[in-house]
Amino acid sequence: MADKADEKAAKENRLRVFRAEGAQALEDAANEAIAIRKNMSRLKKLAALYQGARDDTLTYSKERIKSILAAPPAPDRSARLVATIWDDWNRPLDRNLLRKHAEQLKSLAEKLETQGVRVFFFEMPYPSRLNGSVFATTTREVLADAIPPDDKHRLTLDYPFAEMRSEADGVHLDDRSSVIFAAALERAIHEKLARD
Repeated sequence: MADKADEKAAKENRLRVFRAEGAQALEDAANEAIAIRKNMSRLKKLAALYQGARDDTLTYSKERIKSILAAPPAPDRSARLVATIWDDWNRPLDRNLLRKHAEQLKSLAEKLETQGVRVFFFEMPYPSRLNGSVFATTTREVLADAIPPDDKHRLTLDYPFAEMRSEADGVHLDDRSSVIFAAALERAIHEKLARD
């Protein structure tokens, strides 16, 4: 009888472990799916903006762009809001998970290129104190490990970082900085395509 009780307890323990591992696996898969959807959403927006530029259907007219560029850089308005999110941006990150995602991006780029699609990676600036946060520096380091700066998929953008400004959130570029960055991105793409 003791053997049956021990066997039953062992079976229940295995079931409990399997359930816990299964629940964790489902949670991990759900979190990974969320991260992939967020990345895909950003990529879709970028593709739509680039296609609009190619089709000459920019949201800003050429005159509007000239007037934006004629203005001096705005003052930094991000300090107050960045102070409220600074701790969140400096929490430790799971480098292994980030590395896994970076490798997935690299693999996806290679698969797309077998279908004739050109894929490029570039770094978006954080023109605020957030640029030096754990989140910003760690993601840059992990991407550089997976897709080094000299990789054929990487673009090097040339723009005046000191003139870049963000919206009050410290993350999103203001109008002037967006125009400058978009022009630098376009130049980098054209230069890369001309070399290849």
